[in-house]
Amino acid sequence: MVVSGTVNSATITKASGAVKYELRRLNYVSKNGLGGNMYEKDMRPSQTESIEGVILLQVLPGEKLKVEKFPGKTAAQVSGFTSAVQIYKR
Repeated sequence: MVVSGTVNSATITKASGAVKYELRRLNYVSKNGLGGNMYEKDMRPSQTESIEGVILLQVLPGEKLKVEKFPGKTAAQVSGFTSAVQIYKR
């Protein structure tokens, strides 16, 4: 999975609050649009159209990161963290 669009995660700070990113599947295609794998010559990455899920992130004090994954959901379907949230320390 890859984050949909172009994202600079270095810009997320405590002031950003909770940030949602939609996730898409990454495929590899040739110049003529045919599928293949990343090891074939002249292949380039391409995001699929369908949303595969959402990741919700929030930077916390003390170099901690609050993270929750929502497989099969779109950003519009995610309103906040649930009891399944995980906290990572850097």
